[in-house]
Amino acid sequence: MILVAETTLWKEAIPNHCYLLSDDKSKMHGYAKHGSSHIEMMKKPIGFDTRGRQFTVLHRIAEEDQGRKVEGSKGAVYYVKDNKCTCPGFKFRGECKHV
Repeated sequence: MILVAETTLWKEAIPNHCYLLSDDKSKMHGYAKHGSSHIEMMKKPIGFDTRGRQFTVLHRIAEEDQGRKVEGSKGAVYYVKDNKCTCPGFKFRGECKHV
């Protein structure tokens, strides 16, 4: 995955955000609104269209640094690292079956 900052110059005064994308930039896993350092993770990666947009790579995250890759019961992919999981259950309860 890669963390990118959008650098597109829009005609309107639209603020650019930061995105956590798959290596090929086709899926978005999370985003941080302009001016925030908090990354809001998606429950499931969504399609991401980069046409007509410009980005600067801020950080590349190697797969081994993301943690152990696990598949959820409905096919979603989560990562477990340091007894923490990226699944929604862990976010709400602080525990899950993946850990």
